[in-house]
Amino acid sequence: MTPPTNRPDRAAALHKARARATATADDSAWPLHLGEDLHGIRADWKTSAEVCGDAARAARSSGRSVLGLLSPEDVLATHRDPITTRTLAHLYLSALRFDFRGLTLQRLVEQLAQTARQPLDCYTRALYAFALLGQSRPEGLMVMDEVLASAEEHPKSLHVLLHGL
Repeated sequence: MTPPTNRPDRAAALHKARARATATADDSAWPLHLGEDLHGIRADWKTSAEVCGDAARAARSSGRSVLGLLSPEDVLATHRDPITTRTLAHLYLSALRFDFRGLTLQRLVEQLAQTARQPLDCYTRALYAFALLGQSRPEGLMVMDEVLASAEEHPKSLHVLLHGL
């Protein structure tokens, strides 16, 4: 039996979600569509981080930043399913990273940590470390060490940490 995370139909659905999220079409609802797509394939945090980081960068490059489509309230909302909630957080926090808005990113992650129904994933914590490191805050090193211990050499998380340094 093929594991559900390696099924060909899942790979095709993930490819479609990635393509739709990074397309240049002017669909202001694309972040929510991406959340639905990732929910549909039961994406884990690693998959979400990879897709959302790339999508946030592509959106910024094409002049349609996630920051103009979502708000902090969208990221902090608790009425969505956990995968969609995580998707929106990954998109918005990545966009803050690409704009070097460290203090805003830090404060939003701290609010998210208080309202989240589950512990923050490794990529979100890496973004938090990025925010702290970018502000030359010494506690960023402690958060970075925690992420390194649990990131399982996840490339996107490690890249975020390197960017913060």
